[in-house]
Amino acid sequence: MLTFIIKRIGKNIFSGKGILNISLPVDIFCKESNIERIANSFGYCPLFIEKVAEAKDPVDQLKAILSSALGSSLIYLTMEKPFNPILGETYQAWIDGCPVYFEQISHHPPIAAYFMKGRGYTISGSV
Repeated sequence: MLTFIIKRIGKNIFSGKGILNISLPVDIFCKESNIERIANSFGYCPLFIEKVAEAKDPVDQLKAILSSALGSSLIYLTMEKPFNPILGETYQAWIDGCPVYFEQISHHPPIAAYFMKGRGYTISGSV
């Protein structure tokens, strides 16, 4: 991979192009698109959000929401680069028996809308 990138940089320099205009090989990308990665990061949401739906104390609700957000952001981070999303791309999945739907609604900046229907709660928004 490194030799490929070095060769591309050298080829671009000798042809008068910039070094930032390098097309990357497909091998460095992960097999999932960005929208799939976002959906997979919702994996622990039912575990935490069901506690929010059941809790009466606002402090307990806040703790569960923050735990869910932190867990989702940590799961999202990996070393591989995801494929860029395509405008209008959709992804549907079942997470712990709860349906979740995603759609890419903007390309620049990349924004994905989501909807999750769980046991005693509904989550919707955009990332």
